[in-house]
Amino acid sequence: MSDRVEGYICFYTDHIADEFVSIDDVRFMALDKILSTIQSGLLGYPRNLLGIIDEKGNTLQFFVQPDGTIEMNLSVPEEFGSYVRQMEQLECYTLLKRGCRYIEEIPVDEAEFTGWFE
Repeated sequence: MSDRVEGYICFYTDHIADEFVSIDDVRFMALDKILSTIQSGLLGYPRNLLGIIDEKGNTLQFFVQPDGTIEMNLSVPEEFGSYVRQMEQLECYTLLKRGCRYIEEIPVDEAEFTGWFE
């Protein structure tokens, strides 16, 4: 069983609040803050993005498509691809609430692997 994480390095785009934290300007956010940000609607508006990076450098992103669906993208650089899955906002919240220390420990049930060079 993994240790519970206190937070992650994050980047995000919030078009409603007009906030943008680029991948080059990431900041640490406590897990509770990340969860409250999701609850406040970050993943409820098209083209919004939330990315989290663990201490190993693994990246998990949630991108709100123009139709409102959310695409989860779990990067796997050593395999030159990502696990991708469509999710609901509540599923994103529940997934992160588990508080896995490393992103690679987050279950990616039903996700499909997509190679970056396909």
